[in-house]
Amino acid sequence: MSKVYDLIPYISVGDIKFGMTKTDLVGVFSKEPDLVSVSFSKRTTLDWGTIKVRLNKKGLVDEVSFIDNCSVLYDGMDIFNDPKAIKELTKIEKPYNTVGFKVFFEFGIAITGFSTKKDYKSLSVFSKELINAWKS
Repeated sequence: MSKVYDLIPYISVGDIKFGMTKTDLVGVFSKEPDLVSVSFSKRTTLDWGTIKVRLNKKGLVDEVSFIDNCSVLYDGMDIFNDPKAIKELTKIEKPYNTVGFKVFFEFGIAITGFSTKKDYKSLSVFSKELINAWKS
């Protein structure tokens, strides 16, 4: 799978579409996940290196998280690697701040680690079904 992922808010990120099953994802990644875990809330997390895909209770993709070492593009802007990206996003929408994350509902993303000098950055792309979870 490519290390460049085009973001279409609330639809897909790269070849990963919201509503896909684990079987669909194995086809996208051309391999089984490196790790599978289930949370107390019955959500399954599938790990492929720096990409984590979360499935809802029905087993369908509802969130995709990236940790460094990739390019998530929105309208040609590389959110991970363009130092001006977050500033540009905040021109379009003031982010909602919660527990260390900046959430941009216009784009269906939550980010952390972008405003500090830490090496660790994380970007989560979420489905419409998770909007209320991010607001709480």
